[in-house]
Amino acid sequence: MKKMILLVRYPLNAIASNFAHIYWMENGLAPHSMQPPKEAWEKWRDSHFINELDSWIDLFMFWINSFKPANRMVVSYEALYHVEKGPKQALRL
Repeated sequence: MKKMILLVRYPLNAIASNFAHIYWMENGLAPHSMQPPKEAWEKWRDSHFINELDSWIDLFMFWINSFKPANRMVVSYEALYHVEKGPKQALRL
């Protein structure tokens, strides 16, 4: 690849979403079928957060360092669906 678009999700949202996926799989539930219980999230978060954040940073840095600034576009996932920022992000793409 010569150029890339990096879609980045805010780390806390990405980590919470990853936990939900883990919860559904571990409990034999269909994806997106329910919100995991707050207590399960808090217990998992408290024991995994630092490692998950480190993994998020490592992945982000890998992609950022793999392309020169002129050959990459970084787009915020949250900005894409924001009422005011979304249209501007779509035009950038």
